[in-house]
Amino acid sequence: MPHLHLYRKLLRTFGPQGWWPTTPPRGKYPVYHADQGFPKIEKQRLEIALGSILTQNTSWSNVERAIVQLNKSNMMNVERLMRLSLRRLQKLIRSSGFFVQKAKKVKTFVQYLKQVHGGRLGAALRGPLWRVRQNLLGIFGVGPETADSILLYAGGKPSFVVDAYTIRIGKRLGLFQTQKYDEVQRYFHQRLPHSASLYAEFHALLVTLAKFYCRAKPLCRACPLLEECSYGKKYAMG
Repeated sequence: MPHLHLYRKLLRTFGPQGWWPTTPPRGKYPVYHADQGFPKIEKQRLEIALGSILTQNTSWSNVERAIVQLNKSNMMNVERLMRLSLRRLQKLIRSSGFFVQKAKKVKTFVQYLKQVHGGRLGAALRGPLWRVRQNLLGIFGVGPETADSILLYAGGKPSFVVDAYTIRIGKRLGLFQTQKYDEVQRYFHQRLPHSASLYAEFHALLVTLAKFYCRAKPLCRACPLLEECSYGKKYAMG
């Protein structure tokens, strides 16, 4: 599969990314866990889910600060988050931006977990992928990218995450021209082995490529995929 060639080239360049970072049981900050698989601890699953909500329209560094505050306040728990006042939650996640709306989204999400799945995200992620995804998309504040991030990184389910970086890189490489989420996701699902670990690593590698090279104003001459990219070749010559 030609797309595995792109994946392998990125992996050789950047190495395993270990995304999604989670906080160890006695740790203070989220850390990357290369080659350790998907989380088996409920607290870490919840941290990934909340991080997926908080990362909407902001950078990971801002989300990380909010995650640290939630852990520091011992609030990475469905029951405690349900009892926490909206005002206090807003203060804890303020660094993530749009904290008023995001606090409501977090509240709605944990209420769903409590009411439907006894407060267990692991239970919410059991079952056929299509059904779990449909359930997640029915929650206020959970769109396709957030749902797939939860499914993939918290649940280990093979659902490729599409973000603005994925679309930018894919279009520049000439893989596709669409910007529609479902169409881009289907493109990868149809051309890659059906593997959650592969999807997770590939998505993380694309994010890294976008941050270092395939920026809005790209650094094409140093890009590891330059030979595969007609856009990059034209840009580098310009």
